[in-house]
Amino acid sequence: MTMLARRELLALTAAGIPLAALGSTLLASDANAATTPTALLHDATLPDARRFATRAAELGQTSQAFAGDPVRQAQALFARRPQIVFGVSRASDRLLFTEVAREAGYEELVQIAQRAGCIHESRCRSDAEAFAALAHASGSNWPRAFAELALGAAPLTDALEKQGADAPTSFSWVLRLKG
Repeated sequence: MTMLARRELLALTAAGIPLAALGSTLLASDANAATTPTALLHDATLPDARRFATRAAELGQTSQAFAGDPVRQAQALFARRPQIVFGVSRASDRLLFTEVAREAGYEELVQIAQRAGCIHESRCRSDAEAFAALAHASGSNWPRAFAELALGAAPLTDALEKQGADAPTSFSWVLRLKG
């Protein structure tokens, strides 16, 4: 993030929930401790999603690429009962995974449509407004910032990536196990 972006983020979240506290809020659940705490998904055909997966790998966690039958993949994922799922995909895949997630006892916490590094549309449940602030403040670095938030990591660099937006809109989204 640039210094301006950091100031924007601090200003946008100062009155709300601090990002550091957001992780514990997201994971608040009565789920069994044996469940996988966080799962990451991405559409490998989207440059923004690949940037998300690359940053997650740098932080030590693999993001699962969409492959094969998406319904079966979603069912297999939710059968493992992760507490929270972060994804970057097209709108259609977000919708599909959200529907399978609801059937498995999950709720959608946030969805943000990314266009040219800006928030085109966002929908957040209460206590998740920091996601929208993070996306706005991060600009074109939003895939990296989203991975850092997912894994509770501090940004490793202030270098601003010069990337264009994906031709089809990339959605970042979070699903949480109800509990």
